[in-house]
Amino acid sequence: GGFTHNPQMRRDFLKGPVFGGCAQPASEGDFITIAGEVGAQLGNMSNAWWCQIPLDQALDSPSVPTGIWCTPGDAMVQVNRFGRRFLNEKFVYNERTQVHFQWDPVAAEYPNLLSFMIYDARTATEFAGYAPIPPIGPLPPHVHTADTLDELASRLAAHLQKLTPHTGGVRLADDFLPQLKASVARFNEQAQTGKDLDFKRGQTPIEPFFHQFGPQPVLNNPHPNPTMHPLADHGPYYAVILVAGTLDTKGGPRIDEHARILDVRNRPIPGLYGAGNCVASPTGPAYWAGGATLGPAITFGALAAEHSMRNTDSNAAETT
Repeated sequence: GGFTHNPQMRRDFLKGPVFGGCAQPASEGDFITIAGEVGAQLGNMSNAWWCQIPLDQALDSPSVPTGIWCTPGDAMVQVNRFGRRFLNEKFVYNERTQVHFQWDPVAAEYPNLLSFMIYDARTATEFAGYAPIPPIGPLPPHVHTADTLDELASRLAAHLQKLTPHTGGVRLADDFLPQLKASVARFNEQAQTGKDLDFKRGQTPIEPFFHQFGPQPVLNNPHPNPTMHPLADHGPYYAVILVAGTLDTKGGPRIDEHARILDVRNRPIPGLYGAGNCVASPTGPAYWAGGATLGPAITFGALAAEHSMRNTDSNAAETT
């Protein structure tokens, strides 16, 4: 494991505010401390396997059940605290999440620190069970609902007031509601034509694939872009507050081609090997494909074992 659940390391090393992730709770960066004590060189410490996570779940327990792979829903948008869409909701999770880290130097804030995933009853039903949308039944605490967008905005504003100690005091902009309505209206117009002129939603091959990645396919969208459907002009409406999270971090001690840990002068530290999220990932900032966390871990784990055994055999022969 990496250091997803070490708040101090997250603040010190990651490229922006991260609220938790779906790594197991013991991912606290222990190997960074162990290797550092013997002079290991660190690398890739600002990167992670990024994914959005529900804020309310993360505040309850930073080790959340799952990251948001693809934002579910067709009648759904994500807006920031200004009520404006700020990303392609369907783009791949690793890149989509990093939009949360954009910094406004004039306002001295992360304008996209919080994302409000707004959807209607169609999406709540058709995409039920596709996280963070819950299965049909009682709504969990991370889902907020109201009969109108006006009432939903009011409830979100009140909820943010309670979360002030955890968000740095983020609140909805004074014109959040009219901007939200304008964002929904523009999205609805573009859903009719199937062309997202603002963020090109659904235009890369991976997006329609991930769109159908939930518990059941959704095939009854009559509009030309399967990832876009106009939001209903009446409630109920729903909202989930999303923030930046990780599958796990991917920085730590650097390794060589044998998975040996290197010191600050690029020399292998005898007997110390590493593989997986606890070391500086050979992927750098990239997420190559599905299994990009597991592939390097398995590969470099095998390389470490092979090199260690060869080294043991060599030492034994020399001793003999």
